[in-house]
Amino acid sequence: MSAVLDRFKLLSHTTFVRHLDPQAQDHLVELVTLALDRFLDGWQEFYDEESSRLSRVLEHVDRALAAVLVKAWSFHDDEFAPFTDEAGAYAWLQGEGPNSDDPEPYGHFDRENNWTVRSLWDVRCQIDAELGDLMAWDKARWKHHWSRPPETTSRLPANLQEMIFDFCQVWHDVVDDNLGLPRRDPNPTNPLLRFVDYCLSIALGDQRPASKTVLQLIADHIRPAIHADDGRRRKEGRAEFNVDSEVPPSDWESPR
Repeated sequence: MSAVLDRFKLLSHTTFVRHLDPQAQDHLVELVTLALDRFLDGWQEFYDEESSRLSRVLEHVDRALAAVLVKAWSFHDDEFAPFTDEAGAYAWLQGEGPNSDDPEPYGHFDRENNWTVRSLWDVRCQIDAELGDLMAWDKARWKHHWSRPPETTSRLPANLQEMIFDFCQVWHDVVDDNLGLPRRDPNPTNPLLRFVDYCLSIALGDQRPASKTVLQLIADHIRPAIHADDGRRRKEGRAEFNVDSEVPPSDWESPR
């Protein structure tokens, strides 16, 4: 980090909007720290490079395996055969083609005795498992608090947009679900922007984007996305309890 997170400075931006109890304060600091760690760990760059590498390896293994399978295997009924040529074998391994799911590859390879075929299949399973673990870990990073940031037209790096989105999500969940913003003046400032700017200064120092750029990103993309997600969750909640309207039924009594 370019600077150390100062708990007092961080929380000072919230006092203009809402008084936080000690538990909420701890939660806010914890989430901001997590968002900073997510930005600084370089995960997205690593994930993009590693998933691309594993996908390329998997493609090469499938092509090699397809070339062996088309010579090693034969089927009594071509109509229901998973493949009839090398291109078809490759498509089958990739989960494509007319008989991609019937039968599934695993059922064949579990009974395979050909050493070359079995060895290539074992390598394929290992690479596929690594790719699955990578995707599962990427998904786990969003567990509990985080939501996926929206696609934007901003020129800011994707991981920086993600971090700004995280700060806004924290503010929304802990401080102000309205995500209040100032008008588009030459020098925009308000509690949310000051909070985001302080958090950015911890990670980027003087290299952080200008307030006008941050305001545009939040106003045009992040704020609408978070509010839309709120609406979706409310709609799902009403559907779960078979309620069609946000207005309580006439016989509903408010708990005392």
